Amino acid sequence: MLSQLQDHLSELPTRRPIVTVCRSGRRSVMAAQLLTRHGYTVSNLAGGMHAWARAGLPVVTRGGKPGQII
Repeated sequence: MLSQLQDHLSELPTRRPIVTVCRSGRRSVMAAQLLTRHGYTVSNLAGGMHAWARAGLPVVTRGGKPGQII
């Protein structure tokens, strides 16, 4: 959760880029801004998973089955 990100920064890799993603892209932008302020290399998935699905890109469940964004 975004509200807990600040407390878990030490658990994130410092030498690898991080991609932030959420359903609509709003919370992930805030997460990316926070991470950038702390020196992380960050990219945000603009428009979130809704944009990903609208672009026709695959959405799958943790089990690998087709999923959907609601």
